[in-house]
Amino acid sequence: PGEQVTVRANPDKDVDRNHGLLISISKSDGATLTPRSYFLRAADDTSSLTRAVDISGLWELSVLDFESYYAAWAEVPLTEEAIAAQDAYDIRTENPSAQCIAPPTPSILVAPYLNEIELGEDVIFIRNERFNVERTIYMDGRGHPQNGERTNHGHSIGHWEGDVLVVDTANFAENRSPFIGRPSRAEGVPSGLGKHVVERFQLSEDGTHVVIDFVLEDPAYLAEPFTGTVLWYYAPHFEYLGFDCDPENARRFSGQ
Repeated sequence: PGEQVTVRANPDKDVDRNHGLLISISKSDGATLTPRSYFLRAADDTSSLTRAVDISGLWELSVLDFESYYAAWAEVPLTEEAIAAQDAYDIRTENPSAQCIAPPTPSILVAPYLNEIELGEDVIFIRNERFNVERTIYMDGRGHPQNGERTNHGHSIGHWEGDVLVVDTANFAENRSPFIGRPSRAEGVPSGLGKHVVERFQLSEDGTHVVIDFVLEDPAYLAEPFTGTVLWYYAPHFEYLGFDCDPENARRFSGQ
């Protein structure tokens, strides 16, 4: 009964976890469906691409940046406190994704879902489809509140340096950042109360992508700052479809 399909996926390296990262679904009529129909590669002809005039709009991550980010994260030097927290970490019971908590920045930058930037004079919104994440960046000159509320995505303030949007985020809640399926030394390292992230968003000269440079400092858990660059490619041909997280399904996915 029903239609026969062929599914291609990268399985989790943990053989006890029954899930994988979807590559494609092939239907019996020959049609092939993929999570994203387009990823820009260096060899692609960009002459026919729609070009952005600023950093607003819809953007998608390069799959290569997804892989390189986690490869770099795996090499981050950790403090003794981080190693102790990691040794005590149980992904099956402490994974924030199982509690519908999305990863904070900079990890949310490489979530393999669409991103949206909405520019305003006093406030800028940066969204990701995963768990309907919405980050609010205050552009009115305020600072970070002293003894303010700590949240998963922190408190963000921003300013323009020419055409570069600089975002400064602090006041992160102390929680486990979810790095699912990445067998690295940094698996299970929390976000500390002193975590501080600076991001710089700049449109490329050809208007095809946004270059995001970031610096993550977390003195309680990282022995040195973690720096990197992520590219988001302009994707006006997609429809932004955020999704909410169902706790029961999330726990099932995470093996809880």
